[in-house]
Amino acid sequence: MFPRKLENFYTHSRYIAEFWNTISNLPFIIIGFLRLSESNIFQVNILYFFFMMAGLCSAYHHSHPKKWTIIIDWIPISISIGLCFRYSIFQYLSWISIFKLSIAFWSLITDHIWTPVNVPWGHVFWHILASFAIDSTYQDFKLLYRI
Repeated sequence: MFPRKLENFYTHSRYIAEFWNTISNLPFIIIGFLRLSESNIFQVNILYFFFMMAGLCSAYHHSHPKKWTIIIDWIPISISIGLCFRYSIFQYLSWISIFKLSIAFWSLITDHIWTPVNVPWGHVFWHILASFAIDSTYQDFKLLYRI
């Protein structure tokens, strides 16, 4: 597999190594916070908690990239994936959520293998697409509790 090209470090801020990759995690944090405040369903809240943590941990990884910080980035993502299987979320997905997840996954794969979009915009695009696709997925799951 080809290594992913990295954003030039500290070009926009002397405190944030990969500025745009760090900032592009804001949708995870903002959407997660807003969804946490509107739901009283435990399973949905725990998913959005880890959704928000994924944004925070990814932002930390991109702002201070070291070999070990990728582990911090992947811990809430791994827990979220495990919870999705635990709650059997994937069987409740709407076609639009499947489409959004597919586009986000395609963006991730192309960013890491082919890099058709200049660095850092492919990875920034991945963060934004993933945040909206996962939110759509969690909202499909939340509909179960309204029925």
